[in-house]
Amino acid sequence: MKSLARRVAAVSLALSAALVGLAPTALANSAYSSKVYYPNGAYLWAYAYLDGQSDSGGCGNYNVWSQISKRPSWIKVVAQFSEDGFGSVSVGAVSGTISGSSPTLSWTNSNGALGAYLSGRACMSWAAWYLHLQTTGASLQYGTVRTVQTRQL
Repeated sequence: MKSLARRVAAVSLALSAALVGLAPTALANSAYSSKVYYPNGAYLWAYAYLDGQSDSGGCGNYNVWSQISKRPSWIKVVAQFSEDGFGSVSVGAVSGTISGSSPTLSWTNSNGALGAYLSGRACMSWAAWYLHLQTTGASLQYGTVRTVQTRQL
């Protein structure tokens, strides 16, 4: 009798695991650039995040930044969006909303900040099937400009 109970428990556990494995997951897309170094040892890098699944309106959250390890003269982040399909992409940020087939947002800090950041919502038109994001970071440190770029999400 104990053997039958163990078998039933094992089968129940296996079915539960299989059903959980079939549940859809909302995986986010993210990428870091490699680090680029300055002669004084400072390094610059960038990051891009885009929701892995859009909501019913074709929208998702994004977050991009570039950071440096020592105080720069300026630091900049650029978010470049594109889509597979037809139509346009609309991107909302601090300064409002821009639209187009490949909208680009940028932000520059010239106040000694160690980073530049952008975040908001990005929406694709009904005729698009995939939204892409790529981040470029740049900074000026001791007369030298360096740039980094994430892979395209």
